[in-house]
Amino acid sequence: MKSKSYLISSEIYLHARPAALLAQTTRKFKSIITIQSNVGYEINGKDPVAILSLCIKKNQKITIIIEGKDEEKAMEAIDRLMNTKINVGE
Repeated sequence: MKSKSYLISSEIYLHARPAALLAQTTRKFKSIITIQSNVGYEINGKDPVAILSLCIKKNQKITIIIEGKDEEKAMEAIDRLMNTKINVGE
């Protein structure tokens, strides 16, 4: 199992486009990918609507949890996306 937390630092937060990009990236992998909000909600990380339902705003943390055979590759791809296309902090 792999997990990593991200602080959303973008002024436009995790809105539709970043949520779609994140879901598009996660769907490439067979591993189970869960996204947990800082208030404890957990959703399917492959569902853009579920990602939007977390209502993640600026300065909130999310944790991405990955479990499966390709978890290492999935974490690398998600980390690259989060640090380039989606404005996050550590």
